[in-house]
Amino acid sequence: MDAPLIIFITLFFAFGLPIIFVIIYFVKVYKPLEQAKITTPKEVIVKEVVMVPCQYCGGLMPTTATQCPNCKAPRKT
Repeated sequence: MDAPLIIFITLFFAFGLPIIFVIIYFVKVYKPLEQAKITTPKEVIVKEVVMVPCQYCGGLMPTTATQCPNCKAPRKT
C-alpha cells in the first residue's frame, strides 16, 4: 500500500469520524442558520397608548378600548 493511503486511513479512523460530524453539522445546521438570520429593522415605530380612568371603577384603560378591562363597563365618550 501507499504510505499516504496508510496515513490517510489511520488519520481517518483516528480523527475522521469527529471531522465528519463537524462537516455534517456545518452543512446541515450552521449554514441554514446563517441564511435564516433576521436583520434588525432600520426604523422602529413606537406607538404610545394613552390610558384614561374608567368612570365607574377608576381603573386605567386605553383610549381605544370600548369597555373597561377591570369592571367590563362600557366606556363613555
